[in-house]
Amino acid sequence: MLTLAVCGKLQGADRNDIDFPELLKIAERYDLPLPPEKAPLILAYTDRTTLTGDSSTSHDPGIYRPAFLLEKLPNGQARVLMGWKTTVVSTDADHRPSTRPYSLQPQQAKPKGYVLECNNMSSFVTALQLAQRSEMEKAKDIWEQVNAAEYFETRNAGEDLGEYRANPQVLLAHGLYLHLYEAVLPANADMKTILKKLFQLKREYPDLFSDDEDLYYPYRRTRFVRDLGLTIAAETAPEGSVEALLIGWGNQNNKFWRLGFFDDHNIDSARPAREIFLMGAKVFPELNRLSKDQRLTRQLDWAFVMRRPAERIRLGQLATQLSEVMAGSQKSETATSLGKQKGWEKEFFEKAAVDLENRRISGFHEVPLWILGQKYPQSLMTICSKIPSRASRDARLFELAETVANSKLTSKEKTEALVGMSERLSDYSRKRSVLQQLARVNEERCIELLQPVLAQLPKDVNETYWTCEAAGYTHVVMQLQNDRIWKDYLEVAKHSAVGLRMEIMNPMNYSYIKDENRNRRLAFLASFLDDTEIRDPSIDAAKYEGPCAAFTFGKITVRDFAAMKIASVLDLEERPDEFWTQDQWSQLRQRVRTALNREDLPTLTP
Repeated sequence: MLTLAVCGKLQGADRNDIDFPELLKIAERYDLPLPPEKAPLILAYTDRTTLTGDSSTSHDPGIYRPAFLLEKLPNGQARVLMGWKTTVVSTDADHRPSTRPYSLQPQQAKPKGYVLECNNMSSFVTALQLAQRSEMEKAKDIWEQVNAAEYFETRNAGEDLGEYRANPQVLLAHGLYLHLYEAVLPANADMKTILKKLFQLKREYPDLFSDDEDLYYPYRRTRFVRDLGLTIAAETAPEGSVEALLIGWGNQNNKFWRLGFFDDHNIDSARPAREIFLMGAKVFPELNRLSKDQRLTRQLDWAFVMRRPAERIRLGQLATQLSEVMAGSQKSETATSLGKQKGWEKEFFEKAAVDLENRRISGFHEVPLWILGQKYPQSLMTICSKIPSRASRDARLFELAETVANSKLTSKEKTEALVGMSERLSDYSRKRSVLQQLARVNEERCIELLQPVLAQLPKDVNETYWTCEAAGYTHVVMQLQNDRIWKDYLEVAKHSAVGLRMEIMNPMNYSYIKDENRNRRLAFLASFLDDTEIRDPSIDAAKYEGPCAAFTFGKITVRDFAAMKIASVLDLEERPDEFWTQDQWSQLRQRVRTALNREDLPTLTP
């Protein structure tokens, strides 16, 4: 994330204009976290950078904040107390370590440097924590930086917390609310105690709260306190009920939700939601009943519009979400109204799984598809038989093919469905997603269908490289344990335009593939270590729009790109960037050649 760091100099503020003893009394009443007595004060990386020119580069300086070091961790990480929050900070470049020695010396933003950011609530809290340890000079120094900054960072668009620097008690009250708001997130949170503290805060600082819905943030705080009370007072839902499963899913705070209910990252966290899906259409009335439930969950709704802060998702919102994704192209109200009819569920989900436009399938919905695959798998055979004759050309087939591969169909039925679709599709760009799943189900049949497709792949494309289906065939080949098909694909890559060639190479170190075909991938990449052709994105610039292969590097030779990919697969320590010299690239190529000599690689070249 790119931002402009702000760390102002003191402009006429009095070092003694803050009453630390009184603030510490308030902080103690609300159990504001304190660092261990001997925890050293350091600067912690915020995982953000700032610009030094017109555009971002890998040498952008990192943004750091004062914090306390709690523990050094492997791989350059560290556990720190930043304000009231204990968090793990990491390094993402040699010049951006997870922590730095503490210093308030102003830093000029320059390549490979760093900048100090004190215009925020966490730095204010760090000053209080230092005062509690009687390190008054450091506390006052940080407060000066907080107080002098021209701009004070706030999560809330339209609510200027910086103005409360003139009244530090009120500024602290805002910070205490944020601390208590976040304290509810951990699974072991003492919610009753937190609620008591919030009521206390409401009595001491009533202006932070309001029942007036037009006062967005004060009302938001009132609503949170009210809904926390509802959450605590609610009776325990019966085990295995829709309500209990919904609560269980709501208590999973997972950063990978955007990847969907069936992604490997969400296998455990989304299990309660999938159990609801398996109950089928009978859950719609119960989800409808719960749709107005205002109990809190631990899931967050990251709102980026107008810089609104992340909002705690309510149980009713989750009920509505599940109802909508299960209903797919249909309305959940339709499912509720049909609930008394016999044998209607299968037909409902068959309709819900597809979008229709002019009676042709124009799209798919993954949750109804998945339900069919688990409860009525033969329905997937029927849907697949309609591809492509009764589907529009724009209908994306990946979700359908993946659902077939993961369904309760037999291996023979999965093969039949996927092979049938592939054989009926004439365009290589539509076959790829089907063959990618067939590779998992029946490698032999996949190879039979893939060989003629590789012969038809274009040498270049008239579209952006990073989204083109021609390069997407790498995801098919990487699953196949067959040297002949790897040799054929290598020939395709070698005769492709340089931009397409690098895009074909690009996924060879993707983490999802793990160690599968590691030696074949290394051999494939090693075949390009003598390829001196230069990729220049200023030529045919439209094709290089978006995050294409080596998009941060500008001009780069194919051999250097290959060396970088090989180094990644071999887990070498080198991390090239766009500022590397020819000597550095030469040394890397030599090092990967040496490392490859220790590997037992197949021969993919003549």
